[in-house]
Amino acid sequence: YAYKVNTSGVDISNPIISEISGFRTNDVRGYLKVSPDGTKLVAANMTSGTFIFDFDADTGVVTNFNNSASLNRFSINGFGYGAEFSVSSNKLYISTGNSDSGTQENLFQFDLSLSSFSQINSSRYTVHSYTNKRGALQLGPNAKIYWTSDGSSNISVINKPEETGIAVNYAHQSVSFGAGFECLSV
Repeated sequence: YAYKVNTSGVDISNPIISEISGFRTNDVRGYLKVSPDGTKLVAANMTSGTFIFDFDADTGVVTNFNNSASLNRFSINGFGYGAEFSVSSNKLYISTGNSDSGTQENLFQFDLSLSSFSQINSSRYTVHSYTNKRGALQLGPNAKIYWTSDGSSNISVINKPEETGIAVNYAHQSVSFGAGFECLSV
């Protein structure tokens, strides 16, 4: 379901419903994000996979799914949970993890400016891996991307999300909320 949002508010009476034949999820945990340029939608699902679709911000229609060949499924290690686009919409970040303590959590980068999904999947770069639980990703107003850490009063930051590989300047748990605050992933 897509709802038009403008200066008048949210038009809940006229949703755009995109039926995507063959796309089913069996686990509701994970994030759904639209790219800042309004052309892509990513669906991270903890057990079914993480998929990317075309999105038309003018019409609200979601298209381009090929279940038989998994042409939309990202190649990631672990359960996809968090997802976020860079401001230009050229880079996509996916975090993995599980709801159990002590599991491997990964943060991957994909280059969406490449011409085929095969090339995009092959561009996967592991930004960081550590033992924790799953964590959410969020683009900040400063164009940096933040990654929560369960049970910590600190969050991690991708300082330069438009860059590729190590040039993203990732800083693990470097932003403190101070005493009395703790990040919890749900």
